[in-house]
Amino acid sequence: METLSTLPAHRSLAGGPVLDLRDTSSRDPGSLEALRDAYAERLALFGARAPAEELARNAQLVRSLEAALRPAAVRLRRSGPDPAIFLG
Repeated sequence: METLSTLPAHRSLAGGPVLDLRDTSSRDPGSLEALRDAYAERLALFGARAPAEELARNAQLVRSLEAALRPAAVRLRRSGPDPAIFLG
């Protein structure tokens, strides 16, 4: 059976894009380290059957760290009317 430490870093259980938490070459390695620690804490909380308040606090921390590391969205520029609502 695979454990968290034996899983390859590039493997995605959901099939989507993967962030390698071991990669420290990102813009802010401190935030990446904090996210890695938050995930480790989450696993420990699940293992200890922690109360819902602790899980909620950790989930909020993970969400905020993920949002900080997520690249800014690029807005598409349009010229002319929106084809989805243009009536002629």
